[in-house]
Amino acid sequence: MMITNRLTNKRGTFSATSNKGILSKFKYGNEFVIIFSLIIVIFLLIPFVFIYNIGNNDVATVVDLPNKNKNTVVSVRRETVDDIFLRNENLFLKTIKSCNNNESNGGKKCKERKVQGLNSIGKVTRVGIMAPPSDIADSFFDLIKEAVDTNLSPNNEKILLERETHVPPYGYGGNHGWSKVVRLLLPLKLSLTDTCDKNNVIPSLGVLKQIIRWHCRLSHFSAHTPLLTVNIKDLLIDGNDPINIIKTILSFINPNQETNNNHILDFVQSELFDLRESISIAKNDLHELSSLTLDLESALDEELKNTNQLSDWPCTSFLSLGEEENNHQLVNLAQSLAPDCQSSYVKCTIPIDLCEHEGQFPCSK
Repeated sequence: MMITNRLTNKRGTFSATSNKGILSKFKYGNEFVIIFSLIIVIFLLIPFVFIYNIGNNDVATVVDLPNKNKNTVVSVRRETVDDIFLRNENLFLKTIKSCNNNESNGGKKCKERKVQGLNSIGKVTRVGIMAPPSDIADSFFDLIKEAVDTNLSPNNEKILLERETHVPPYGYGGNHGWSKVVRLLLPLKLSLTDTCDKNNVIPSLGVLKQIIRWHCRLSHFSAHTPLLTVNIKDLLIDGNDPINIIKTILSFINPNQETNNNHILDFVQSELFDLRESISIAKNDLHELSSLTLDLESALDEELKNTNQLSDWPCTSFLSLGEEENNHQLVNLAQSLAPDCQSSYVKCTIPIDLCEHEGQFPCSK
């Protein structure tokens, strides 16, 4: 005997047909369709939410360092910057040149020179920690200075460590006053934001061009003088151990002395925090560049194209800025980037350096 029950309400109809109490058929109304659709949507969204969280997690990796003031362990967050690189920035990175000690560099070898120190201190190893004006670079210098002071014990090697924003003048090693240089490399948008904040300058294409040309000058400098490029992404942003990067820098500064890894951990953790904080502050201002991104990428393309990938000599003048050449702020910024021909260590002899030092008009060869 077949038994059929039918129930009807406002939300739909439920029908069940059974044979001897065994349910054999279901038929759902609108309520089932809505619930089922919602479940499908949720399952489709889960992967996208997961990917979004990965891409926007500031705590990509954690490094545990001993706190020098307490008997506890503190954590250093690594910043993520994958979202702030320009589309074509990898082409710029290919132009970055270095020359570590006596390694071959384009068929030439970079040679370290002792520099006559001031105040009759004799010959010294004068090391420049170089980057355009930047709070991040200032924090980086504090980190390296602390590492040098606490991990390179006094010996016959006299090391003079200085923070510098001026590019070395052109020449072949005898006129710039440096024994070696450590260059800090930031993502271009981050460098642009931090330099503008440091100098109270409105972010513009002109500032980006000046930063690119600054790095062009340093890469040319590496043809004859030891230069180590430290990418901030390798130091505090990627999965590399920051202590190993610091040890590499210390070995570059004084290759004749080994460093103690545990000793570094004891003294530089607060400086690592300060450096990370400087990066975070600069990142918070990146939203100001959102409307400029496409123009910044076009400006980078133009710089690379017009200079044969920044290999043409000399590098383009800091003041050749087209419509922005009359911008008083950029003229002042150029003065902090061009060679410091008034320094007691520097001798400017090339016309473009003398012209850049005056900073009154765009310079050529």
